[in-house]
Amino acid sequence: MIKISFDLGHPAHYLAFRNVLLNSDNLGFEPLIFIQEKESLKDLLIEQNLNFLIRTNKQTTLSRISLLPRDILYIRKAMKERDIVSNFGKVSIVGSWAAKH
Repeated sequence: MIKISFDLGHPAHYLAFRNVLLNSDNLGFEPLIFIQEKESLKDLLIEQNLNFLIRTNKQTTLSRISLLPRDILYIRKAMKERDIVSNFGKVSIVGSWAAKH
């Protein structure tokens, strides 16, 4: 089964892709979801039993750098099979890297 990554930074991004994500089995793909940590977005995904990885959510460059090792571990975990064919959502280093490799 192919994997398609989704980079969701706001609950509206989830709502835009909700039907696709909820019907992923019927559509023949496995979603890999990266989110910006927002309670309402997390709650929506948890409510629908969708797995997701939280990407860096700090405002300052120093804070983002401090969370880089965590993001690298998430990427390594997510990319073990390296069969992601596309990325949808806002542009981020995590999502772009996932779709590229």
